[in-house]
Amino acid sequence: MDSSKFSREICVQLEIDPELHNLELKSWNRRVQNNNNEDFIEALTSRPYANQDHSNKINRWKENLTKEHLEEIVHMVCQTAAQFEYVL
Repeated sequence: MDSSKFSREICVQLEIDPELHNLELKSWNRRVQNNNNEDFIEALTSRPYANQDHSNKINRWKENLTKEHLEEIVHMVCQTAAQFEYVL
């Protein structure tokens, strides 16, 4: 999901007008990405935590969790994930 769309949807769900926080949302949206570029400062600060053995930075939970772990947690988070169009 696009980070801009996501952040606006969160605001709406929390009954916050996203237009009143446009500058903060733009800043957050630039930082939350699935790639590295000059705006993505977290890539530099989190480099010790980032492994190059992941094919996808955002979905790496799919690579890290075992089948048993998934069986334990999917039922706990599937409803909330669906609200954000995140397919488990």
